[in-house]
Amino acid sequence: MTKLRAGVIGVGAFGEIHVAAYRSLLDVDVVAISDSRRSRLREVSAKYGIRYCYTSFKELCARKDIDVVSIATPEELHLAPVIAAASRGKHILLEKPIATSLDDAEQIVVTAHNAQVTLMVGHILRFENTYGTVKRELEEGKLGRIVSLHARRNRPKHALSRMLNRSHPIISNGVHDIDLCLWYARDRVMRVRATTRKVWKEKHPRVNWCLLEFRGGAVACLETHWMIPDEAGVMANDAMQVIGTKGVADIHFGPLYLWKESGAETPNVSYDAWYCRRVWGAIRDEVSYFVDCVRAGTQPTIIKPGEAVEALKVALALVRSSKEGRSVELN
Repeated sequence: MTKLRAGVIGVGAFGEIHVAAYRSLLDVDVVAISDSRRSRLREVSAKYGIRYCYTSFKELCARKDIDVVSIATPEELHLAPVIAAASRGKHILLEKPIATSLDDAEQIVVTAHNAQVTLMVGHILRFENTYGTVKRELEEGKLGRIVSLHARRNRPKHALSRMLNRSHPIISNGVHDIDLCLWYARDRVMRVRATTRKVWKEKHPRVNWCLLEFRGGAVACLETHWMIPDEAGVMANDAMQVIGTKGVADIHFGPLYLWKESGAETPNVSYDAWYCRRVWGAIRDEVSYFVDCVRAGTQPTIIKPGEAVEALKVALALVRSSKEGRSVELN
């Protein structure tokens, strides 16, 4: 089988995981990486043996020997790399959220469609076994009709706290659970209300509570905060409960705890579990599915671009609600 050739644009923490995921697939070669930081390029290049490095994503996209690209730039900087990649016929795996504005999101979808390239937005929890199992139970009717959902997605005070000056946490973090609620409910949101609190001087609030009302009558309550003490050694406090007329799915997305003489550790064993010198878990499954779609010449069905746009639409409505102090209706 001819190997697909991949490039990764943006090799921060998650972009590097994309590199590792591609390298874990026997039918893919990582040809090149791009990042605005030369020091980061040198680090990732040396670690994974990648020869071609660019500070300009346009140079990477201009290479004729690249078939697919992952775009893991900051979420507000997604549009330009998508345009560059699509114009060169590259298939695109784009990190969530699809964008930070509806104008950018819609332009991304139209650009990929017009270029006739595969576009998949990386809502990774759709590829995580626990959440996927709940989806199967719902599709088989074993939980009945959804009545309500509750989710939390909480982080330590300083874990990626720079993001609080870059993008609203409802968009960058809460969009995970917004997407899951839409996926599970198979319904449109008609009304939202959000209450948020700034604790210190960041641009965006650390504490966020969101209420979604679906057209079919279901309700969802979503919580995300960045207030866990760093000294607690807890990297994530995530959970979800799906309440149906026939049953309840109760998800506690618990980490692996390692208690060492050097201190406590909570390695990620869902998104990117490492063993046998390969990365496994949801990120590998996500990338593998994307590669399969490209090889088959089909568009992804597990996550469609329009669904990513809908999740962003709900997130933006929640941000608006929190700023205006009122409920916001969605069309």
